[in-house]
Amino acid sequence: MSFHGKILLADDEPHIRKFLSLLVLRIGATSVLEAANGQQAVEIYERERPELVLLDVNMPVMDGIETLRRLMEIDPDCVVVMMTSLINRQTVDQALELGASGYVRKDTPPEEIVSALKDVVAECFGDEDPAPAEGGSQETAE
Repeated sequence: MSFHGKILLADDEPHIRKFLSLLVLRIGATSVLEAANGQQAVEIYERERPELVLLDVNMPVMDGIETLRRLMEIDPDCVVVMMTSLINRQTVDQALELGASGYVRKDTPPEEIVSALKDVVAECFGDEDPAPAEGGSQETAE
């Protein structure tokens, strides 16, 4: 399945956003939006309504758990994959209870991240293409 939709990457580290943008383009994303903190992620989500959100747990201004809460208030069907460099079972459980569709460690090999994202897309969107194919673009909010 190819994913033809907008993806929002929320991470405070620009090099991580760049790395993830290259990976999500491999699953067919047509547009990659970027946020450097949770508040920006909420603002971009409200304006752009991306089909998939990759959300870092540890960010300034608003952490990933609070951002996830706010996204779910805006759209209970929001598809969010949490990303972190540290694994904390309590945080994972909390994110899943709040509605996250998945959880990936940033130090996971790139091919495994792509595979995990494809699995989430297949599970959440099935055979439906979440958005019509358009020209690819990238937007950064910093």
